[in-house]
Amino acid sequence: MQKEITTTQAYQYFDHKLSFVNFNSCFMRVRFAAASSLVLVLSSLAYNSFGQNFNASGGRALGMASTSILLVDEYGLFNNPGAVDASSLTFLASYHTQYITLGINDVRIGMVLPVKKFTTGIGILFYGDELFNQMRISSFLAHKFGFAKVALRTNYSQYYVQNYGYRNNITIDIGGVFTLSQQLQLAMVFQNLTRSKLSGETNTPLNSLIQLGLSYHPIDNFRMDIQLDKSIEQPPSLRFGLEYKATDLIALRTGFNPASGLAALGLGLTWQTFTLDLAGNYTHQLGYAGILSFMISPKKK
Repeated sequence: MQKEITTTQAYQYFDHKLSFVNFNSCFMRVRFAAASSLVLVLSSLAYNSFGQNFNASGGRALGMASTSILLVDEYGLFNNPGAVDASSLTFLASYHTQYITLGINDVRIGMVLPVKKFTTGIGILFYGDELFNQMRISSFLAHKFGFAKVALRTNYSQYYVQNYGYRNNITIDIGGVFTLSQQLQLAMVFQNLTRSKLSGETNTPLNSLIQLGLSYHPIDNFRMDIQLDKSIEQPPSLRFGLEYKATDLIALRTGFNPASGLAALGLGLTWQTFTLDLAGNYTHQLGYAGILSFMISPKKK
């Protein structure tokens, strides 16, 4: 007879496995106040909620220590749907081997498409191994309102833990990017807005996650990002990321997470309709991880 599994048991099981191995103008101030108000409301909601684990997507984000929610590109499908930017149909894929000695894999594929005044897309994620894994199908719809672009994302997830079986759920996320000036942007993502639970459970919802970010671009080809991730079940995680576009072809990236001691390096190559991103990171506790991701747009941007 198949054993029942609770949310707590699933997390304990997985944790056990891992243990082994100058705004000058009035107009600018109004923009900042509007964006800040929304962020504060969402932060308040998240403080009283539960939610999911977060893994950034794409070699660009991983090369910047997962400071992902301010990166305006197609990988926002998995990171921040409000940050998705696609001028034409784009296909994307990534392979991430997380902590090589543990053999945990993360594979993602997706498609993003602009439709009139909106941007939409769908993606599939597989994470884990034969002992614990997650499969997720996500779709989103984004729209730009003046200086803000916001999006709604829905996710269907299926979890498997060996000897306990399968559980599934449906969650809703919201995300946005607020352009305050050419040099400054704010971003937020709130995962599991509905406080969804695993199927068959009636008590504890999955953990909700609030992500806040600030990006500063002192010059056109250089950016500095800072991101805060906070869930009710985990302490805050602060990340720093840098990106320098040396040429139209080459981008260099690095990042750091002080709490975990994670250090990251990344390289991006863009040629016509093809983009390739490579990244690696290291933590003392879990070792090395690497990622390869690419995007293809049939039409040149």
